[in-house]
Amino acid sequence: MRAATRSTIHVRCEPERVYEFVSTPDNWVGTHPVTAAVTAAGAGVCRQPAGEGTRWTELIHDPDGTDPFAVEWVVVVAETGRRWVIATDRLRVPGLHCRITYTFTAAGGGCDFRRDMASALPDEATARLYGDSLRDPASHDAYLANIKTALEG
Repeated sequence: MRAATRSTIHVRCEPERVYEFVSTPDNWVGTHPVTAAVTAAGAGVCRQPAGEGTRWTELIHDPDGTDPFAVEWVVVVAETGRRWVIATDRLRVPGLHCRITYTFTAAGGGCDFRRDMASALPDEATARLYGDSLRDPASHDAYLANIKTALEG
């Protein structure tokens, strides 16, 4: 089973600037509604754009109100100003995998920024528990709106 969501926004900045901002894990805190914190083993890893193979941990506020949980991300593709892809297989539920693709396209004196999240759900029970939240674009739309505000304001 799969769950997917897509969010898109236009930001009045060059694609390279938007890429730099969103590919820097520290910038997730305060912009993504579910991100509580980010950490990495290496000094400074979270304070710069993450390149291919870079790993860090995001502490996520669970929408159901339970304690935050940790997700380890790895960068799969890093094409500055064009595309950034991250993936995890370390979610709360064994067998639940997630891949997020960020796409940056120059348009209208700025950047059309798209975020696609695809999740593989291991079974029906997991789909019933998490499928709706993984398909709901609300927090992702809010994240993109916060990025737009941060970069344009």
